[in-house]
Amino acid sequence: MPDMIGRILMQVQPAKDGWQVNCDLPIETTYFRSGAQAEGAARSLAVRLSGLGHDVKVEIQDRQSRVVGTQIYFAPDAA
Repeated sequence: MPDMIGRILMQVQPAKDGWQVNCDLPIETTYFRSGAQAEGAARSLAVRLSGLGHDVKVEIQDRQSRVVGTQIYFAPDAA
């Protein structure tokens, strides 16, 4: 589920034979051969979710599972 301030967390993490994208929403983990493909998929999904009114934090991890990049996609203001 989204974290305490209502933001969805999406993580690009190392997997056995490539990279995976995990999300704290009840959606299936997806796997990719390259980190670039995984990052692109995470960013694309984050843009779509933010357009639906959710703030999304994307974390990129390296092969040692250290966070090496973070980007936040904010939902549009309902003005």
